[in-house]
Amino acid sequence: NLEAATDARAKLEQVAAGDDSASLTQIYVEFGKELQQEMDSLRASGNLQQLNDVRAGFEDFLNSLYELQSGQTFNSLLWIAETFTSLGEGSEDDPARSEEFFSKAAAMYHEMISRAQNDERFLDDPKKLPLVRLQLAICLRRQGNFPDAEQAMLKAVSENPGSASFQFEAARLYQDWAES
Repeated sequence: NLEAATDARAKLEQVAAGDDSASLTQIYVEFGKELQQEMDSLRASGNLQQLNDVRAGFEDFLNSLYELQSGQTFNSLLWIAETFTSLGEGSEDDPARSEEFFSKAAAMYHEMISRAQNDERFLDDPKKLPLVRLQLAICLRRQGNFPDAEQAMLKAVSENPGSASFQFEAARLYQDWAES
């Protein structure tokens, strides 16, 4: 029921987004992780039909949310991007499908960066922008789009040069690129 799910997401944002958007973001990330765990469980049990049904249904839901455009916030776009990322990670048994999910996640991160650059009110904390760029770089790397991943990574690292996790992801990018 896409309408009920969309309403539930909007209500959650109203309740949780107030002064602590980081908590809402964490809820979205945890939901994406739970989805990935469910897909891993279905895969391990050999229930491929239900696995494919979960993927398809959730993808339809995410696509319908993104297509709404109006009312999308930083947190809702982040949730969509994180969930597409989780779907990509949970679809590694189907490389083409996995790449498609990472592509959709990357599109969400691009959208977030564009909105943040065009509307200073869109991003409640400027420190989040380098993290969005990092996630974009990771998705592009997972797709095998190494030149674009490098551009996003260099921008993210330049905005947050002291971060060990950013440097680790940059090293992983170059390692994967060299292996390809």
